[in-house]
Amino acid sequence: MSLISWFRERQIRNLNLHGSTDYPGWDSTQRIAIYFEVLPNFEKDIEAWQKILESEGKEVELLAYQPIKRKNLDDSWQRPTICKDDRNWWSKPRGEDYSSFIQHNYEVFIDLSRGNEAVHEIVARSVNASLKVAFDPQKEAWADMLVKCEKSGLSESCRKEVLALLKFINAK
Repeated sequence: MSLISWFRERQIRNLNLHGSTDYPGWDSTQRIAIYFEVLPNFEKDIEAWQKILESEGKEVELLAYQPIKRKNLDDSWQRPTICKDDRNWWSKPRGEDYSSFIQHNYEVFIDLSRGNEAVHEIVARSVNASLKVAFDPQKEAWADMLVKCEKSGLSESCRKEVLALLKFINAK
């Protein structure tokens, strides 16, 4: 293990700043955060997540990760984004989009990112959410709920399953 890897892992472990796990239940949920990595043909799936949650009367905030430099970002891209050059030497994001995203309190955080880049775990550990949902067993260290679905959370059946679980937990 290199010195940078050791230091990065140490810093990530210390990032569990927001440890609230008091999920109030679906009826009391107001804000939901979704973090995703920009992949080919993903846009309709992200929009479907946003639509199903907003149709339930929830406020949804999105944050994207793109492994490109900000200067190469498509001009038509309008979503808050972390780019490759927005990270410091140990992969901690910086910038207005990231700062704005983590300053809010959410009842639910949904991580749709894939892979095991350090930036994904840093975002997940930094966000203040009562319930953190992930789809990859590698994210077990910080996730409150791991859901095994086809296409890692990007299918319609998975959206319905997660919604049913969120409604079931702490239901009155």
